[in-house]
Amino acid sequence: MTFKKSFFYSLTALAILFVAANWPANDPSYKESMILRAMMVGLTQLHYEPVQIDDKFSSNVYDLYLKRLNGGKRFLTYQEYNQLKQYQYEIDNQIATGNLDFFDLSYDLITVALQKTKGFYKEILSTPFDFDKIEYIELDSEKRKLAETDSELKAFWKKQLKYETMIRIAAGLEGKEEGQEEWQDKSFEQIEKESREAIAERYDRWFNGLEKLDRMDRFSGFLNSITSVYDPHTSYLEPIDKQTFDMNMSGTLEGIGASLTLEGDYTKVASIVAGGPAWAAGELEVDDLILKVTQGEEGEVENVVGFNLDEVVSRIR
Repeated sequence: MTFKKSFFYSLTALAILFVAANWPANDPSYKESMILRAMMVGLTQLHYEPVQIDDKFSSNVYDLYLKRLNGGKRFLTYQEYNQLKQYQYEIDNQIATGNLDFFDLSYDLITVALQKTKGFYKEILSTPFDFDKIEYIELDSEKRKLAETDSELKAFWKKQLKYETMIRIAAGLEGKEEGQEEWQDKSFEQIEKESREAIAERYDRWFNGLEKLDRMDRFSGFLNSITSVYDPHTSYLEPIDKQTFDMNMSGTLEGIGASLTLEGDYTKVASIVAGGPAWAAGELEVDDLILKVTQGEEGEVENVVGFNLDEVVSRIR
């Protein structure tokens, strides 16, 4: 019975994916609709604990997808969430019909939001901060409310960037007190300026990675929000990601033996492969955050906070 069920699913999914693979490249929505349908056939028929595709399921997908899309509540405002709110209980119906209106709108909104917030940090970091002004910032995004408007969002970015610059300045001043060559001959104004420039460079790299995410990358994020509602270990892989997964499993490409995931600005260890390098070393644990990467004890240390997952993985490799 199980074999027949699996065989039927394989034929159905392959037929759908064959149509999708041969559909004209200039019409991505139809291809995406076919991929979504094929994935749902597999989840519905073969998952060990199928879930009810209803309004509750829809709301769970909606919440998880937007949390991942709007990492740290840095990009989308309450006004933009309101545009997406109409689909909170409609995703199940859209899945059934292959409708991608919700995803299309979210993709358009995040694309515009990235350009908007890119302008924020470039403008804010172009001039010195006033450190005599007392301000407060909530660093835990779970406790922070969505910005109501673009002006509120920009105000948050200013506080966030001021905080990050202040931390870097403090490190520079401490280094100066300790007589470190890098800082000893620099004034506060120089340290402040260099700190802003370093933060700007880091955000340049981060946004460069975010802008490299194409429509298919974003669609994969939507599909993985659906699979995550089933369980945290079920994922959709793009063909190139599937190839990497197969190489890692076969041992033809050496890795650290750990599964990584992105949580806001941070890369987190999701699981550790028994018998792999990370397991043997015994230094990494599940839920650890990877903040920096280096090659050997004498190698240059690179801060990877804010990098996308592919960039972090490539540096680790």
